[in-house]
Amino acid sequence: MRPVAKSLQEYSRGIIGGLLFSLPLLYTMEVWWAGFSTHPLHLIFYVLATFALLLGYNFYAGLRHDANWMEVVIDSVEEMGLGL
Repeated sequence: MRPVAKSLQEYSRGIIGGLLFSLPLLYTMEVWWAGFSTHPLHLIFYVLATFALLLGYNFYAGLRHDANWMEVVIDSVEEMGLGL
């Protein structure tokens, strides 16, 4: 089990990194219009595709090198939750 301080450090790095790249997009009206005009099934597909890419990223270049598949899935679900 990881120490709480290490987990908090990993979460804060993830949140700050996500905000660094996504915050400018939240201020553009085009992104909001695209989200409102896209069919809901397409949005679900995009979320699932993003999750699949995140699984691959976490498996090959994740935060911990000793993680098994279950930990990779749990990390990916947590990261998707942080992103949403």
